[in-house]
Amino acid sequence: MLDVSIHIANKAALFGELARVVKPAGLLVLHDQPGPLPPAMRPVTRRAPYIAPTLPQLVRYVERAGFRVLTWRDTTDTVLMYMQGRRADLVQGVERGPRAAQRRRQRRLAMLTAYMEALGTQGSRTGLLIARRTA
Repeated sequence: MLDVSIHIANKAALFGELARVVKPAGLLVLHDQPGPLPPAMRPVTRRAPYIAPTLPQLVRYVERAGFRVLTWRDTTDTVLMYMQGRRADLVQGVERGPRAAQRRRQRRLAMLTAYMEALGTQGSRTGLLIARRTA
């Protein structure tokens, strides 16, 4: 799962369903942003639900569903580098094309800037969690 669980309100149901479909001894690999979400994320969270448990809470949800967490790797620096490149691309193209396309790029730019601020200066983190189904 890539940056999905943060948008699902019922974490117990989400990870329970994942445990149901992952084979015994199979792996769950997810990348997400644990909470709490910093103030820079407010503009982003108005457009879609963001329910971000802390990392210990996320681990509890995963393990209660029948997985054993094997590792958590912080990916914040890698994600920030990627976002900086995407932001540069958007800035270059924000004034080109039809007005509707320009507005979409401006919204994406605002969202990307909020993420970068959250990860860069407000202490938010992203990471990769790997867990094995136990039964």
